[in-house]
Amino acid sequence: MKIGLIGLGIMGKPMAKNLLKAGYDLTVSDLNQASVDEIVAAGAKAATNAEIGETCDVVLTMVPNSPQVKAVMLGEDGVAAHMKPGSVFIDMSSINPVASKEIAAELAKRGIEMLDAPVSGGEPKAIDGTLSFMVGGKQEVFDQYKDILGAMGASVVRCGDVGAGNTTKLANQIIVACNIQALSEALTLAKMAGVDPELVFQAIRGGLAGSTVMNAKAPMMIEGNDKPGFKIDLHIKDLNNALNASHAINMPVPMTAHLMEVMQELKNHDEGSCDHDDIIRYYDSPALGYLYSIPHTFHYDGGKGDIERNLRYARKHLKHVLFADTYDYTKLFRYNINPAPLYANGTVRAHAHIGHLGEGDIDFERIFKTLREIGFNEQEDTIATFNPLGFPERAVTDGARTREIIEKNLVGVPSVAQPMPEDFGMYAR
Repeated sequence: MKIGLIGLGIMGKPMAKNLLKAGYDLTVSDLNQASVDEIVAAGAKAATNAEIGETCDVVLTMVPNSPQVKAVMLGEDGVAAHMKPGSVFIDMSSINPVASKEIAAELAKRGIEMLDAPVSGGEPKAIDGTLSFMVGGKQEVFDQYKDILGAMGASVVRCGDVGAGNTTKLANQIIVACNIQALSEALTLAKMAGVDPELVFQAIRGGLAGSTVMNAKAPMMIEGNDKPGFKIDLHIKDLNNALNASHAINMPVPMTAHLMEVMQELKNHDEGSCDHDDIIRYYDSPALGYLYSIPHTFHYDGGKGDIERNLRYARKHLKHVLFADTYDYTKLFRYNINPAPLYANGTVRAHAHIGHLGEGDIDFERIFKTLREIGFNEQEDTIATFNPLGFPERAVTDGARTREIIEKNLVGVPSVAQPMPEDFGMYAR
């Protein structure tokens, strides 16, 4: 039996190698000549798509989406035009089930049978030959060609007629994506709470929360490995197919819709070619960060201002610190200096920003120590500024002094001390 395989990408290439290991006579085709050369070196023959249609009893495709499958098979001078009646087409791509049915209908006119047989397992299982095949098509065709798929997978299950395979695959992709999102939230929660994500993974993997997805993706997330086993771009394609299929039958899929937006956000930040485990970056994104205003937060917690706890909570997400000293207006006699009004409940709703650090009541030694401990001074995208509200006439001199203090204590952190106009004080008043 002669087999032709069109598509030697991340998945198709290791699948081709497993067909060769099983002893099949294999002819291959791909737009990437280097991939073709690699599989030829492993024992296959190279040919055009037309030649594959003419010479092969079974034609396999492993291409990105519905338009590519249609173009390869039914396009101008497509493979189907060269296939003999009685031959078989097996599409292993993940495409819209509606498209699978349309292709099968056209092939039937030519006397060609079809199976839609998408896979699950990603690159690691494609390499190991342990993929899961979800197959749609006639029982007798499935029975005759099941062994070919078995050479590449550990599980080969017929789910119904043509289209059922891709419907099952869409269900699979929804579950995988939702698992990755849940795992991303959980590990990010652990990290932000100060618990080692690796220990969390080891603790829960054997319980009810454990899954194949967790075992495959948690280690990659923890080590920051986004080498694509299954690209975000491809999962977007699958979720789009799932949304289209669900809309066609008026089935609401809110979790799928939300995940689609998450992945689109990542794609918009040039992460479409990364592994879908990069969903964790949506939660632990360098694009998101905290601005911490020291004089503002000093008065929280009834005047205690637990600054250290707040800084440690932010950790690597702290991007901007606004420096200025201020007075604790809850103390006696503070109203003699730029007084702040007290409301009926005794809370302070106004305060001064003093640019001369150390003149007020804030413990900056503790603040600088904490900032160094959380690595604020080691990041490239952090910034420190000062804001002298309440004492504009001192802005220039205090600004220079504050900048000196910041740079002394946080080496490498850019400080911003913009020159003030000579008439700044007039406008500020």
